[in-house]
Amino acid sequence: MYIFRKSQPRDLKAVMAIINGAKSLLNERHIPQWQNGDGPSAAIIATDIAQGRHYVLVKNQEILAIGTLIADLDPAYEAIDGAWSPASTKPYMAIHRLAVLPNTKNHGIATIMLQHLIDQSLKLGFKDIRIDTHRANLAMQHVIAKTNFTYCGIVHLAVANGERLAYQQIMA
Repeated sequence: MYIFRKSQPRDLKAVMAIINGAKSLLNERHIPQWQNGDGPSAAIIATDIAQGRHYVLVKNQEILAIGTLIADLDPAYEAIDGAWSPASTKPYMAIHRLAVLPNTKNHGIATIMLQHLIDQSLKLGFKDIRIDTHRANLAMQHVIAKTNFTYCGIVHLAVANGERLAYQQIMA
């Protein structure tokens, strides 16, 4: 049984272990996402936790996956090279910093976590949900496709190798 909940300050060490594991895996796969200081830092995650927008997926008291929900307008998303759905709304919910414990790769944990983040977005009143990932991050693209997001275009984050494929889900 999985427990989906908001992160607590006591979770920071386990969360950072997941992020560092994800950075290593991305590096091994030659994906420049979250490399060279561009990934989430402990300070960023601590802020996400303090603001109540960071979530964890737990099983048997072990954190298996993490993610952040951000309702602020994102300048990169506002400047998309492509187009969001004509049914787009503002504000929208953006899903960021999704990662899973390295030894849970290929067990569907990322899909479960992403679905929980979508469900939480809906509970918070958002029907326009967005996410992005690096072009080379095929595993995340697969998870995004499995959860019924639609590709909308390219966004450019203010980091090195910041080009990202952007996706959206509009809920009725």
